Amino acid sequence: MKTMKKIVVAVDFSEATVPACEFAVFLAKATNSSLILFHTYFDQIIVAGGSYPDTMASQTLVDMKMVNEIKANAEREMSQLKLQVEKLIDASGGAIPLSSQLEGGDVDYELAEQCKVLEPDLLIIGQQGKGKKSLFGGAMTSRILRHSCVPVLTIPVGNVPRAFERAAIIVDQDHTITEDLGLILSFLEPFNTDLKCLFLSKGEKSFKEEDEVLRNMRLGLGKLNRGDISISTMTGKKEELLVSDYLRDNPQDLLIIQERRRAWFSQLFGSGLSADDLLNFEVPLLIFPQK
Repeated sequence: MKTMKKIVVAVDFSEATVPACEFAVFLAKATNSSLILFHTYFDQIIVAGGSYPDTMASQTLVDMKMVNEIKANAEREMSQLKLQVEKLIDASGGAIPLSSQLEGGDVDYELAEQCKVLEPDLLIIGQQGKGKKSLFGGAMTSRILRHSCVPVLTIPVGNVPRAFERAAIIVDQDHTITEDLGLILSFLEPFNTDLKCLFLSKGEKSFKEEDEVLRNMRLGLGKLNRGDISISTMTGKKEELLVSDYLRDNPQDLLIIQERRRAWFSQLFGSGLSADDLLNFEVPLLIFPQK
């Protein structure tokens, strides 16, 4: 990951938005980055039922008046949010460039497209807790993570870090860090983070292959002069329970995943650990996309 210079914060004006912006201001100050607040509003209203002329091929009606009202409301909320973020910037004592952008469309599609245009170094999303209504619920966040071309950081409402003092990279036989550890270390450089690797073993049948993977990981750490980063092998339970138990006994400020096309996020570590499992740990989650 190159030096961070531009951060996009995806906002939906829910209670998750301000915590995400608070951390974005902290991170922007630590990395001398600019901030862009981005919101997607729904620009198509589907009206079901009613009478339509025979010449209409579809019973889909775009109510432009309602769309304009939604857009106007989004503009008002964005203006208010921008004022809040400006106050956060002033309180931080930093001089952080701040801008905002609104687009109509589907949330995950527009985010992916704008990330291609804006080329941010990081996308931040405020993640709601269980049972909370938000554009960025578990399913939507999973789609964004799957399609994003830039690293994505999710910030849970109840767990806004002030620094990343402790972080854990979750790896297995198919998701290693040998090639990409440099990117992760670059991201964590401003925070003096105590970084560990959690290797989730698939059991005795995979020990031979996993030994080779672990050997390569240790060689990679050695080449980067980071022999201080320990690798803990975990086995014997479902992956969800392994990670849950580890976080209970060893609280972390950040979980890190390196994306792979093979066996990707919805079944990241086989059938045992799903996207919702990772998001429901309510720990900030950083996803690096495949290069």
